Amino acid sequence: MSSRSIAAFSIETELSRQRADLSIWFRNATISFMEGLVEKGYLERTPSPSDGRSSRLDVTPKVVGILTDDPFHQLTRAADSFSATAQHTVEGIAQGYMIVMGASVLLVVAGTKTE
Repeated sequence: MSSRSIAAFSIETELSRQRADLSIWFRNATISFMEGLVEKGYLERTPSPSDGRSSRLDVTPKVVGILTDDPFHQLTRAADSFSATAQHTVEGIAQGYMIVMGASVLLVVAGTKTE
């Protein structure tokens, strides 16, 4: 094996190890985040009836209440009587707003300061 081949192999091996480490880190971070949402009452864990090793996570009424009280949700419901063009515009605005609000809620729930 040439020194160039050995160097390429070493780089590939290191990248592979880093990907595995990142995958483990991401899995653990996701599990911790979801556990925090369960502990704070935003998600409810239900054991899977078909597989004892897994469980299902559902949003709680607390989350449904937060989303239902959102003014853009009410605007979207009212948009049913608008023209197709106006409906499309309102839906686009509401989707953008929900993305921003959803990210903000997740940051607050996770204990991250947004300032």
